[in-house]
Order: sequence, then structure tokens, then C-alpha cells
Amino acid sequence: EEWRDWMMGTPGRRKKLPSAHYIASLVVGMSSLWQRWFVEDLRILSSNPWHGVEPPKADKLPVKYATDDLIEPFYKWIEERFGEWAFPKLFLSTKAYSGCRLMDLCGLKSGQLRSGRLVFPADLTKGRKERAVPIPKDLFEALDAFKGKTWLWGKYLPGLKLALKARGFPTHQLNPEFSPQRLYFWVETLFADYRKAHSDRPVLTTHMFRKRAFTLAWQAGVDPRRASIAYGCNVDTLMQHYVLMDEQQVTDDVFDQMH
Repeated sequence: EEWRDWMMGTPGRRKKLPSAHYIASLVVGMSSLWQRWFVEDLRILSSNPWHGVEPPKADKLPVKYATDDLIEPFYKWIEERFGEWAFPKLFLSTKAYSGCRLMDLCGLKSGQLRSGRLVFPADLTKGRKERAVPIPKDLFEALDAFKGKTWLWGKYLPGLKLALKARGFPTHQLNPEFSPQRLYFWVETLFADYRKAHSDRPVLTTHMFRKRAFTLAWQAGVDPRRASIAYGCNVDTLMQHYVLMDEQQVTDDVFDQMH
């Protein structure tokens, strides 16, 4: 608690006090680290010193998701960088439609694209439950044409090599062996490069594509409890962190129905 209070009153590198949201995330993160690893898995401690340490109160931040206005300039930047290479848009369209986590998508194998669905196995998803997502016919056909022999995204490396060569970039250090982890870091680096190149634009992250799926489901009137099952997310987490809603409109609608 003393550390929490000291952090709240200590300016950071930019000579500004950290936000309550930042300190709250540190407290929650430390508690999770201690409980999961030091107490439960490694068993080198018998108790969690962060248990019961209340994070500072913070105003709720509005949910930010990948809107069309954010996606369009990003896709344009990708086209300028890689030409007509189809992989980035196909990958992100699949993520936005399925609402999956980035690592879940990177780790899919070709056999998990079947019968008009993407099947996320239980050992891949965070919730440890299999999730079979029906996808539109055109998206399924595009994925079926792109998939590799073993991995769904296995052909992205040859495509990346051709795209880099067409732009005159060296490719001799490009590792030809596919790895879900390397694909994960490549996608994250792509977004980081975009933010660096356009620091004046609103931030766009890979996770905002997942929030896009949740928010669009809410806007379409889908019951949040049903959406949480479909997207593999706890309903409370979904409503608190993944859905952008007009709370005043919700309040007005509820009172209109009640009176």
C-alpha cells in the first residue's frame, strides 16, 4: 500500500504524475503475477502480499474499437508499404469478424478451417473451450485458397518475401520457417511501425479489432450473454472493457420501457 501511494505521488519520466488507471493496472498485474506464478505454479511463496491491496479509484475510460475511419488509413499505409499483398487485410478481416485474440488466430492450423467454419480448439483458447465460428462464404474461400499445408497462415512468409523484394528491401535474413509466435510479433510490430510513422493519428491496436466485433454485436442488439458465449469472453469483462455504448441512450431506453 505504501508503494501504491508512493507511485501515485511520484512524477514519471515526463515529469507528470501517473494516472490512476496506470497504477491500478500495476496493482492488479502484480497480484496476478504473485498468485499465478509465485504461489500456485512455482510454489516458492505461501501467500500473496498484494492480496487486499485496493487499486486507486479511477473514472471509467470509454472503450476504443477499430472503426472504419481508423482502419481505412491503416490499410492504405499497408498498401503503400507492401503493395497488393493480400495477407494483412485477410488476416485482420478474419480477426475483426471472429473477434478472436491475436495469438488464437496466429496459432490456427489448416485443418481447423472446415465446413464453413474456423474451429478454435480448447487448448488454444484462453477459456479452454472449443469455439467453432461460422464465417461468410467469400471469407472462407479466401482463407481456403491462402492456407498452407500445416498452418493456416503458413504462406504469409513467401508472400512477405515477394512483397519486400518488390519494394527493394533485403530478404536474406528472413526466417523461412513458420512460427505462430513470430507471426504474432510480426503483426504487433506492424502496428507499432504504423503508430511511429503516424504519431499524429489516433492509436490503433490489434486488440481494437476484437473490440470492434463485440461493439458491433452490441449495436446489432445481440444479447451480451449470448455474445459472450459466441466470442469466448466473460460477459462482465465484455461489457466493461470491450463494448462501446451510449450509456445515456441505454438509460433513456430503460426508463422509457419502465414508464
